[in-house]
Amino acid sequence: FEERHSPVVHRIGADRIEGRNWTDAVLRTYGRMGSVLSRASGAASVDIEPQPLVWLLERDPSAYREILAAYERGTAGFVMTPPFQPILPHHHRLEREALFDMMIDFYAPLIQRSEGMPLGLWLPEATVSRETLESFRGSARQASLEQEALAESLRSAYLVTDARQFATPPGPGQAWVRVDAAERLLAIARDHPLSGEFAFGRA
Repeated sequence: FEERHSPVVHRIGADRIEGRNWTDAVLRTYGRMGSVLSRASGAASVDIEPQPLVWLLERDPSAYREILAAYERGTAGFVMTPPFQPILPHHHRLEREALFDMMIDFYAPLIQRSEGMPLGLWLPEATVSRETLESFRGSARQASLEQEALAESLRSAYLVTDARQFATPPGPGQAWVRVDAAERLLAIARDHPLSGEFAFGRA
């Protein structure tokens, strides 16, 4: 595995953070995320997938420890995502359910540890349909019957979405909305311009 060389610069306040490529630059900013999230708790979020966490541990162990401490304090949350990055509404019900079953099985040890803490669900590219949510609920119910320790966390899971997906998006300073599915659930709506500005330096 060889990383692409494509220099990127991020700014956090007065600090200029350089990286060999986008991933490297973002990893180098994570050391600041704990302090940013503690000041903006409930108003801002930053997502880190499992593999970048491994890279972060290799490159900046102190930043890795800060991220874990933020999770333990409840400033940062845990979000599941199905494997293989599929656009789920395009798939057959059996395929969706198999992917959700795999996801829950993979994350089960972490879900058990997250009892009493928020548990998110991010669907690839934030694409969602009523049928997709019904497939998730079916897999969650089955997993809860097989492993009772997962039941409460899976039942209270929330959806991570994009504010542009709602006819009436949350107002300024707000992020939570209700999704009308087979069973109503909460969703948190990502602020696209803010997210794009952070991730790519543009709106």
